[in-house]
Amino acid sequence: MEKMKKVLKIIWDILKKVLMVILKILKAIWSVKILRPVIIIVILIAIYLYMQDEATLKEFDDFTWPTNELVNTIEKHNSKRGKVGYNYDKNSFTMDLLIGNKNDFIRYIEKNKKKGYDLEEEFDGQVYKAKNRNNNLLSLKIKYTNKASNYYAKSSMMTVTIKKEESKEEKEKQELEAKRKADTEAKEAEERAKKQKAEEEQKEKEKKEQEQKKTEATTNTIDPQFKKAMDSYESAMKEYSSFMKKYTSSSNPVSMMNDYNSIMEKYTNANNEFNKIKKESLNSAELAYYLEVQSRVVSSMN
Repeated sequence: MEKMKKVLKIIWDILKKVLMVILKILKAIWSVKILRPVIIIVILIAIYLYMQDEATLKEFDDFTWPTNELVNTIEKHNSKRGKVGYNYDKNSFTMDLLIGNKNDFIRYIEKNKKKGYDLEEEFDGQVYKAKNRNNNLLSLKIKYTNKASNYYAKSSMMTVTIKKEESKEEKEKQELEAKRKADTEAKEAEERAKKQKAEEEQKEKEKKEQEQKKTEATTNTIDPQFKKAMDSYESAMKEYSSFMKKYTSSSNPVSMMNDYNSIMEKYTNANNEFNKIKKESLNSAELAYYLEVQSRVVSSMN
């Protein structure tokens, strides 16, 4: 007991001396005014980093390793702080663990090698990847690493990921199913294209039929304004023909001069309007009526 007290006293004396030296150094530095801002910045950075580290630690709760077929293929780290990212039982699993330093990381890699993850290895100092005999892929990644010194403040975070790789038979089966699906989709797309083309052709056919009917209807129909003009022309010509017969047979044509002048004016106007009609612009029905009226007019003149 006495020896213990002496040892503790010696340790305490040493600590006091060390603290005194540190305080003297800090006091000396602080006395240099130009260095005070630098000291304050260093202290603030240290506080910030400490708080960040504490915040990171709080994200990780105590946990127990999940148990499933995939997780059971790897070594379970003895860390009690971590969090599971996702756990899809037979297909994939990932989690983050708080571990010690890089040596702890390396030891964990070696333990997993002994568990069978030693095929197709890849390691760059930060990430280790390997497969086992069942073609499962293990990935171990360490974070918060200072590459220069490999020093870790309080702890390091290691991400553990396992993925179940498909067997050759499963891959071939999936490829076959994918091909069948692609063929089915291609066939359906082709059928849809054919159907769409048929519908478009049917619409085009119906459109042409409607246009044809419209054209036929237009061809076989006489425009009311045209008919009115032709009827007016025919009426004026008949009136002229009738008057001229009376005029030429009259014993006193001088007495008919006023009527003659009126009839000639109507005749001239009717001919002018008739001459404005362009035969090439007429449809078949209108042209037939045009010739019919003209024929009757000629007959009435004889």
